[in-house]
Amino acid sequence: RLIVNPGGGTSIRGANPTLDLQSSSGSFGDVAKIRAYHGGVSMRELGSIVFDPVNAASSDIIFSTRNSNTVTERLRIDADGEVGIGTNNATTAGAWFEADSGSSGYHGLKLSSGGTEKWLIGGYGSNNFTIKDGGTGGDERFTIVDGTGNIGINSTSPTTTLDVGGTLQVSGISTFNGNVNIPDSTSNSPALRL
Repeated sequence: RLIVNPGGGTSIRGANPTLDLQSSSGSFGDVAKIRAYHGGVSMRELGSIVFDPVNAASSDIIFSTRNSNTVTERLRIDADGEVGIGTNNATTAGAWFEADSGSSGYHGLKLSSGGTEKWLIGGYGSNNFTIKDGGTGGDERFTIVDGTGNIGINSTSPTTTLDVGGTLQVSGISTFNGNVNIPDSTSNSPALRL
């Protein structure tokens, strides 16, 4: 049955569960809420979807679930279209996804711990795929160049199929179907070709 409360709010009730549609006033305007309840007389909130204005011109959508008798925010779509998982803010995100970010140039998945960005998986400033240690301001550890497919490990601009910046350790048998060049350390010219 449908119940419209004179003081505000609408409920859709069956035997169980109950779905309440509510609105309340916030600092930037009205907040709309959809909350699910279960439990008859001792109604327990199961979760909610909240449409929360962040300023006079935009709003976030917040999804919450119940765990151990506490309803907690689990996912937020902010006014810019960014999706935060396990947080309400991109800067403190456990995981933050930006499908497209014209302002920062970053797009992808940001992984954080304790409010500090740890990894960026995605891209920035180009169509290359990259994994960065330290989030958006960190160092590139892995890159695949768009168009060529060249792979760089600790190399931001790989010019060959595999470009490794640093020491390489190979265990087991390695097979090479072509020339192996061992460059001179000072001129980078082949000193030994096998």
